[in-house]
Amino acid sequence: MKLSRAKAIYYGLGNLMGVGSGLIVQWLMYYYSPPKNAGLAPLAPIVVMGIVFLFGQAIDAVSDPLIGWWSDRTYTRWGRRKPFIVAGCLLMALSQTLIWLPPVHAISLINAIYAAIMLGIFWFGFTAAIAPYLALLPEIAVDDAERIRLTTYQALFLQVSVVITGLIVPLFLLRYLGFFHTSVVLTAIMFSAMTPLVLTIKERITPDKVARELGFF
Repeated sequence: MKLSRAKAIYYGLGNLMGVGSGLIVQWLMYYYSPPKNAGLAPLAPIVVMGIVFLFGQAIDAVSDPLIGWWSDRTYTRWGRRKPFIVAGCLLMALSQTLIWLPPVHAISLINAIYAAIMLGIFWFGFTAAIAPYLALLPEIAVDDAERIRLTTYQALFLQVSVVITGLIVPLFLLRYLGFFHTSVVLTAIMFSAMTPLVLTIKERITPDKVARELGFF
């Protein structure tokens, strides 16, 4: 049975779950190691923050196959993917807000270590939510036409995400909310995108023999 239009939209809306990543990727270096005319106090050496970003990308790279392998082998009453989506969003919510509250209000290696921990948690949570979300598509779409319909809604909300991170976020940062409160708004958007997906879409669990036979490495 094909998904209703509402459920198809809910699936596409799930593409907004990672909207907080734009704030982190584009603005975290600026916040922790700002230029002299930014009006912000430096919180960590810029070279160290480069290493922190590299660490975050390493966590992301390792977690991709790990989450895929893990979720393929997870069977619960709620399905294979949705428990990971919920857990991943909770990890993202925690880290993408706390990362803007460094423990030392001056330039310090402690802030860099803190940022590395939060960034590692964020990218692991991002993968835990987004990879199973993408893996849902072939499991809930009954034919090629259905897959095209769902990916169309995905693309639509991807453009919404681009508008949010490219236009609305800078406006909030410069005129209204600041970094922490902007992250809270993006977290609210993330949960608004996740909740209809988790509550309304029922997984069609079809154990994949190939996935079961493939080891992690």
